[in-house]
Amino acid sequence: MTFFNWFPDSGGKGGSGSESIVSTWVVLWVGFTVVATAATFMFWYYFVVYREKRAQKLKAKQLAGGEV
Repeated sequence: MTFFNWFPDSGGKGGSGSESIVSTWVVLWVGFTVVATAATFMFWYYFVVYREKRAQKLKAKQLAGGEV
């Protein structure tokens, strides 16, 4: 079965489909997606925001005559 079963069996208890519509593996997929998104955000923050702020502080310190 794939993540979503668009055509579940029509038999089963109560006349409704007994097979699940969403795979139990979808929880693992959601967890992986959350972790991958968080890692991407952390890398972006480090390389775009944090390093720029650090470079600006060092440049301001050099212009003020302080040591690096």
